[in-house]
Amino acid sequence: EFKTFALKGNVVDMAVGVIIGGAAGLEPDVRALLIRNCMLVAGLATLIQLYPVWRIGSRLPIVMGMSCTFISLAISIAQSQGMGVLMGAVIVGGIIEGVLGLFSSLWQRFIPPVVAGCVVTGIGISLLGIGANTFAGGVEASDFGAMPHWIVGTVTLLACVAVQVCPFRRLRSLSVLVGLLVGY
Repeated sequence: EFKTFALKGNVVDMAVGVIIGGAAGLEPDVRALLIRNCMLVAGLATLIQLYPVWRIGSRLPIVMGMSCTFISLAISIAQSQGMGVLMGAVIVGGIIEGVLGLFSSLWQRFIPPVVAGCVVTGIGISLLGIGANTFAGGVEASDFGAMPHWIVGTVTLLACVAVQVCPFRRLRSLSVLVGLLVGY
């Protein structure tokens, strides 16, 4: 059931659920439930973006998904405190982030671009280990590190880089999508 469901949803949302569920040591059926809940919340957030209520939502066709920003922190909480504490932290953090988002015009000027760049770089560095494991086939793969995994990962990465250096600006914004399609 887990593999059947995993073929139907957004790849990023599934990856977040699989990574956190695997790090927390959840059984495959519980991981599938976690992924389903991630997809449900992403769908509700997408509907809120399309059909806003008051100042919440953009009226734009934005497909919302799970954020990779807090994966390393979520793994740490899940391993040390358990999934219940992680879910509580996600709820409290989501409420705080939502309130901050409503008043972003008041505090946004205090965060210069160099700070935002450092945060994004820090997130990328913290995800390097996860990306390397996934590049080699995933830590649970029986053929972890096998050559076919490295070939698919390298071709996908090269496709992303090739599109990113393309002179057409609109095409550059689709580099990850093109990489996913080529890798698939």
